[in-house]
Amino acid sequence: ERHYRRSFDGSCLNGLTKKPGGFEISGTALRERSTVKHHRTATLIPRYGLRVLDVVEGNKHGFSIWWQVGQRFAPEQASTRQVDLKSSLSTLSVKVSAGCEFAVHKGVRQPRLLGWRSFDLNKLVPAVALEARCSATTKWIQTHFEGAPAVEAIIPN
Repeated sequence: ERHYRRSFDGSCLNGLTKKPGGFEISGTALRERSTVKHHRTATLIPRYGLRVLDVVEGNKHGFSIWWQVGQRFAPEQASTRQVDLKSSLSTLSVKVSAGCEFAVHKGVRQPRLLGWRSFDLNKLVPAVALEARCSATTKWIQTHFEGAPAVEAIIPN
């Protein structure tokens, strides 16, 4: 059994590794009051994109993985499993594995706040959020961000 370095909320960084042509970072979230364990591995391949593998263990219900999208990008839903993020310079394709599908949110208030960003206290600005909804039978989801600049699209700017 692997022992994880745990922070106050049960999350830890497992490691950073240089891979041929890129880098890989992994971490795990273990929640005290839950039987669910979430493990994420992200592989960055410069000039190609970003691949993220999320493994969810102990889940009895469906789950969602959320991605906040940078302000320069406008989403176009190509299919239930692919969203193209377009900027004036490039298009980034975001794809999820079988068992999951995308929902795009921006500035939704009901039934709950979805697709907002706050740069100042009490000032909400509509922002694109991608929700990858996964079924209860899904144990893992792989998300591919293909094209440049992959990291800029999902890091708030």
